[in-house]
Amino acid sequence: MQTVYEQELESKLRKYYRVREAAELFSVSEKTIRRWISVRYIRAVRIGGSVRIPSTEMERLVQPCSE
Repeated sequence: MQTVYEQELESKLRKYYRVREAAELFSVSEKTIRRWISVRYIRAVRIGGSVRIPSTEMERLVQPCSE
């Protein structure tokens, strides 16, 4: 179990991925990642003029499906 300090530190260090990075990690095209964002399969945020995907979304996508 994490302490409150560890939880706060983890949230401050949360990483955001560029579309290109996400595409490389999932071995799909950047167009596919942008399509997933547009149909809300994954959540993304705009930081300045660029689209970023929170690490929590990346982790969610690799979790096994529960039936």
